[in-house]
Amino acid sequence: MPETDQSRDEAFENALELHRSGQFEAAVEAYRAILEQSLKNGAVTLNLGHALRNLQREDEAETMFRQATELPDSAAGAWYNLGNLQASRRDFEAAEGAYRRAIELQPTMAPAHFQLAAVLRDTGRIDEAIPQFRHAIENDPDLTSAHMNLGNCLRATGRLAEAAAAHRTALTLAPESWEVHYNLARVLEELGDPAAEDHVERALDLSPQPAAVHHGYAEAAATRGAFARAVEHFQSAVALEPAQFYAQVGLGRAYMRTGRREEALRTFTSTARAFDGNPALLSQLATAQWRLKLREEPIALLRRVVQLLPDNPDALVNLARALSGVWAAEESLDLCEKALALSPGRSDARLLKGYGLVEMGRVDDGIEAFRRAAADDRSWPNASLLFSSLYSDKWTAADVADLHRTEGARWSSEPRPAADYSNVPDVERRLRIGYLSPDFKGNHPVAIFHKPLLRNHDRKDFEIFAYSSPDYVDETTAEIQQSVDYWRDVTDWPDARLARTIEEDRIDILIDLAGHTAKTRVGALRGRPAPIQACYIGYPHSTSLPFIDYLIADDIVAPPLAENLFTETLLRVEGCVFCFAPDDPAWPPIEPEIARNRQQVVFGSFNHVPKLTDSTVMLWSQILRRVPDSRLRLKAAPFADPGIQERYRRLFVEQGIATDRLAFEGPSEFPELMAAYRHIDIGHDPAPYNGGTTTYQALWMGVPVVTLAGDNFCSRMGASILQNLGHEAMVTETPEAYIDAAVALANDAPRRAALRTELRETILSAQSCNAERFTRNLEDKLRAVWRDWCRQRTTG
Repeated sequence: MPETDQSRDEAFENALELHRSGQFEAAVEAYRAILEQSLKNGAVTLNLGHALRNLQREDEAETMFRQATELPDSAAGAWYNLGNLQASRRDFEAAEGAYRRAIELQPTMAPAHFQLAAVLRDTGRIDEAIPQFRHAIENDPDLTSAHMNLGNCLRATGRLAEAAAAHRTALTLAPESWEVHYNLARVLEELGDPAAEDHVERALDLSPQPAAVHHGYAEAAATRGAFARAVEHFQSAVALEPAQFYAQVGLGRAYMRTGRREEALRTFTSTARAFDGNPALLSQLATAQWRLKLREEPIALLRRVVQLLPDNPDALVNLARALSGVWAAEESLDLCEKALALSPGRSDARLLKGYGLVEMGRVDDGIEAFRRAAADDRSWPNASLLFSSLYSDKWTAADVADLHRTEGARWSSEPRPAADYSNVPDVERRLRIGYLSPDFKGNHPVAIFHKPLLRNHDRKDFEIFAYSSPDYVDETTAEIQQSVDYWRDVTDWPDARLARTIEEDRIDILIDLAGHTAKTRVGALRGRPAPIQACYIGYPHSTSLPFIDYLIADDIVAPPLAENLFTETLLRVEGCVFCFAPDDPAWPPIEPEIARNRQQVVFGSFNHVPKLTDSTVMLWSQILRRVPDSRLRLKAAPFADPGIQERYRRLFVEQGIATDRLAFEGPSEFPELMAAYRHIDIGHDPAPYNGGTTTYQALWMGVPVVTLAGDNFCSRMGASILQNLGHEAMVTETPEAYIDAAVALANDAPRRAALRTELRETILSAQSCNAERFTRNLEDKLRAVWRDWCRQRTTG
């Protein structure tokens, strides 16, 4: 007897009832029985797929969903459910395609928009997830989870006010949801809104997971810099769940940031003991400790990880990286070789190997390692290769410039019309200047030269933003933070978020202070988030990046005849591009009697080891031979490694210099570093990469420096410093003249004695070291380029 529509409907209702009541096997049989009579029934096919999923028969379910996609009455829902199945398997690419097909067929399907947004979020594409969550809300305004997830994504991208609004909307829909109160509390805490405490208390009252609430809120407090509050909530989280690893690590971090070092170390020690057998967590603990400027503790943890996983390339590379940070270059290189033997295609191991070779002074070997790393991964310009090329004495200035152009061209960047920006083209208005750097820390050269500028910016005419991403923070970081109007810690931000924040901050001129150095964030500028983008201080060469408009320089480091070496427009300040203006003009004391009582002339260089090239060693050896009783003292962090000391002893011995005339010294704290200049009579400036900070510090301590000027920015820094201080006689143009100048100074004790007491006064009275004058001059240059941009914007 043929089946009627009524009987099919009744059969379907019976099958649905079995399904709803949890009788999945019976429901499957009932759906199959219907399909035997009516093969092209989309609703039945789709529900059969659901029942099979309930029974965890995933492959059969997928078959049903795919069949349902071919049936008009179920296609949209089938694609949606197929996407859910694929997402559960973490096949996010397939899931994304399925959700997009569902939306194409039924644009108002809120769950499909929501799930697509979730996939985009979980694959790190938060910027793309946000509009999909908004589409879900447009089609279902009462979807609380969409509002909450939208708020979380907005918070992750730094759009805190919008995030708070989204969470407040969610709260009106679900006023008793602990998750909504919790998420709103975190955003309000980061905004500094006192109402955050009310919401976290309500979340704690409602939540079955109070430890998680305390932990998440503590992280938000730490993000805002409210470390005392963070300590309280981390303590509560640990008290409730002592085995919670991340809360313990957070507590240790917060202790460190509130000056409670001993409590931090006890917390880290107990955490390491509790999770001793878990290499992944030990590695994360080591990373947290490293960022707090601890060294012995994280290295010990990473050694333990290698002990647990001796053949794991990740473990080997992580330990190698840490050891390179404490100048144990040879052991770091050995670990890199082991990692490469296990995984030959690891570009990070090859890069780290190159870095270690460069730190040992084997610059050209390092460059070869960087080239091989670039061959493994051609998706990005090799910053390490570019930076290392500045050290090499085998490359001409033209060679270095050609390499920079070749690598820089790979950072393709489309020009943005001036009309694309919301910046008001008012020539005389207060300008927003952004400084981007990973080096606002310690005694880094960028911090040393930049602090006087930040202190002297005219706040009536300029509003100052800092985008900081250091690997640790200290007193210098805090000092610089207090010197700017707006501080953004962008350490863990992806480039897209950083770029968007720069644009949302309406920065008029963005100045990068890193170029191609370590931990650079210059990639965030690729889309031109600011209408004017420049490079300054941190990288002594043209970046050759198509999205950097200006390079701030001076007439000596970038003379007119060398303009072909630069792709940027040169923005030349008056005097020297490096403004050296120490906080205390009397510190440290010079103590000239120490030099007067010395019986032998001591040459010295505190420059970084990669600058001590073979040709530099040859030059300095010739000087030592012409001043027979003289000594040479070399001080740099890599000399903490005995193997590096031995390498340089061998190089000097090959030039006929006895080892008893050489002294090597590793790193020391800043006061000891400056005090060490008392034991130096004449400073050697290396070539082709001159000293900058070290030259000024030597001169500040009364030690004259002789320099050999070259053809590009980094080889003319010594000339710029010395000529602008009125000491042209210390600037030479040929190796022979360099040797003669150093020997003449060695043979002129009265002149050296006079310079020992005069050089600091020379710096204090020099126009190029007058921070206020330097800043006004730079501000004039910045105003001039802004005027040009406004003219371009106005004329279209």
